[in-house]
Amino acid sequence: MSRIDLRRPQQTVEIPGSGIRMRAPGIEGNVVWYGARVASDVRGETAESPLLTQALAEAGLQDRHTLELNAPTPKRPPGFQRILSSDVAPDEVEIDVPARADELQFAIYTDEDGVTTLQFPKVPRKAVAGAPSVRAEGDDSVTYRIPLRQAKGQPGQESQSRFLGGLARKIIKIVARKAIISVAGKAIFAGAELWENEHRAEQGFHCGTFDQLLATPASPCRDWSTLTGKNALLFIHGTTSTTSGAFQGLKNFPDVAQDLYHRYESRVVGFNHHTLTKSVAQNVADLYREIVPGEYTFDIISHSRGGLVARSLLELDATQMSTLLKNTWSLPHGVRLSVNKIVFVGTPNAATDLADPKDVPAVLNRLAAIIGFLKDAPPMLALGAVLSLASGVAQSILEGISDVGEAGLKSLPGLVDMAPDSAFLRGLANADPSRYWSIQAQYRADGRLTSVLENKGLDILFHDKANDLIVPTDGVSQTAGFQLTKLNPPHVWAFKPEDDVNHVNYFYQRATWNSILGFLS
Repeated sequence: MSRIDLRRPQQTVEIPGSGIRMRAPGIEGNVVWYGARVASDVRGETAESPLLTQALAEAGLQDRHTLELNAPTPKRPPGFQRILSSDVAPDEVEIDVPARADELQFAIYTDEDGVTTLQFPKVPRKAVAGAPSVRAEGDDSVTYRIPLRQAKGQPGQESQSRFLGGLARKIIKIVARKAIISVAGKAIFAGAELWENEHRAEQGFHCGTFDQLLATPASPCRDWSTLTGKNALLFIHGTTSTTSGAFQGLKNFPDVAQDLYHRYESRVVGFNHHTLTKSVAQNVADLYREIVPGEYTFDIISHSRGGLVARSLLELDATQMSTLLKNTWSLPHGVRLSVNKIVFVGTPNAATDLADPKDVPAVLNRLAAIIGFLKDAPPMLALGAVLSLASGVAQSILEGISDVGEAGLKSLPGLVDMAPDSAFLRGLANADPSRYWSIQAQYRADGRLTSVLENKGLDILFHDKANDLIVPTDGVSQTAGFQLTKLNPPHVWAFKPEDDVNHVNYFYQRATWNSILGFLS
């Protein structure tokens, strides 16, 4: 650990023992450097949470440097202009960080309000064709220019971040890992694939008692004969989640669980599947491949992207499946599956701008901020996945890819299907909307997270559309194919802004389960 004072105006300062050089001409205060940390270390000084430690491990990232910046962020003078591209604004810091030629790295920045965002190095000036890193031999550092955000909290208010934070200070953490070998432009896909294969390895159907359904590890379905011939209940989770993670809120309502198991005579199953590197059509093909021959009828409770898998079971025929999979597909011999009712909870039936590939860092920053603020986010929105995708962005930058968006989210089939104007969503066609029930929410506009995101320029992705932080509110129930609000009675349960319900806490609400029970009765 080392500490140096910052006084303005200043030139470049070197932080002893770190190899880091910093320029912060408008900052007055001090910076404390902490060196590399292993996972077993507890670092109370910077209030690092077990959630962050676990996520770094999942993404294969090493904690190299942590900078604690104890200084207020000055306001940028009106009319400020850079004379040279190398000029650092008063409300910025520029740091040169030691780098290894075969590694990628990026920064995790948490401000005084607990808002966490990801910062990527400036594009290197030299390149080595075909190498996993574009730093030329002899290069030994990368440069970050980080805009510092103004604190919005009250003086003396403690940060609420789940990752890093504390009183009136900023934390900048540099994380790194070896660059992975991937097809040029596919680093983001490769990172996501590694994460899913390692940390979402449990695939396919699982069943059992209520406790077994929401347990990790899951209990595989072994006796399919108990599910045939009668209506069964199927849970389908959303992006980066699992049955256990998505529906943990049901544990708070044991009476609801008992009711569901009684109604369906314990014929209750979940389906775990990869949501980033596989398309929805591939999820459906995998689901069919897992089923033992027989006749099955399901009611489905779905969360987020899981609703698209549910719709596909009902709406896509073999010809459409073949087109989406780009090969001939047919129903497995002896399997007859029908869908009775589907509950959509926060499903992007009309797409979500978070799957729009135009600005990958903006998407990742929004997700990081949400996970950091919302106490029940981690089971549904995996920080390890976000950091794995960020690693792919960092490697793409090292590979010299100028359009990270084009090479980023577009390389993830599971997200492409949720993007605005996706071919998959256009191909869905519902014949009977009375089978559908939607549960949606408009997250309160005056909520602390939303207001902080807006104040810090992070809430631009939904273009002023009401949303639940992840999915546009009306897009759950209203699409080009159906208008559930126009049924009589409407097939919609809508949480109001004052209900304080968002994408990750639907299943922690009694009203959600009451609505589901009413529809499935």
